[in-house]
Amino acid sequence: SQPVSIHAPEKTSNKTQIIVAIAILLVAAIIGGILSWKFIFEKKSIKEYLESDSGQREIASIKAKFLAQDPSALDLIVKVENDNTLVYEYKYNMTSINAKDKKVLDAVMEQMKPSLQAEIKNILNKHKLEPFTVIFRYTNKKGNKMAEYQIDV
Repeated sequence: SQPVSIHAPEKTSNKTQIIVAIAILLVAAIIGGILSWKFIFEKKSIKEYLESDSGQREIASIKAKFLAQDPSALDLIVKVENDNTLVYEYKYNMTSINAKDKKVLDAVMEQMKPSLQAEIKNILNKHKLEPFTVIFRYTNKKGNKMAEYQIDV
């Protein structure tokens, strides 16, 4: 047989439960607001972007297009150095670059500088990124640097 209580059941107030539920909702709303604020207004580093899924897809697309357009290229490596420097490292099947070709490459890179800077600004705004530097590095088949160009915004 079940024990019988001789006391009247205690009435619990729903008020305490409602206050606790409201407090939990307020805390959740505040945390959600802080996180939303961070993701909407805080800028990402170029490193964070390249490590993201969309960054990885963009790298794969750029690499595939480049290798399809330049049959003398062995590889294109896109990486971040020093947390805020984006490096495009073009690897070619050659041992060195001659002075004449280097002079032409220097002239082309200098001529392209304004359009490259404009494109970097577009990327900064489109992906809400912190400012970063871009380096175009040309290496031989052994990975030795033949030429390098830096673009700052």
